[in-house]
Amino acid sequence: MKESSKIEKHNRESSIYHNKENVKAMDKYKIIVAEIYRNLRDFDKCMEIINSIENIEHKEIKKAFEIECEKKNEKVFVFDIIPNIDL
Repeated sequence: MKESSKIEKHNRESSIYHNKENVKAMDKYKIIVAEIYRNLRDFDKCMEIINSIENIEHKEIKKAFEIECEKKNEKVFVFDIIPNIDL
């Protein structure tokens, strides 16, 4: 394999990794922003943001927000299931 091909492959793989990391960071940001809107009783905006998160790893979080928004709960709540997220 040519040196330039190795560099191109490395750059592609690096770009894919950083893109995935950026998506994860953006999802965490969206969760925080959604929580602020929920606390402000803007449940529609909260759910709009939560529904924009496509990562399957956050399905428990999304469901919890859906339940709390349906109940019109603007207060802090505890997850029944500890989500797999490190904020």
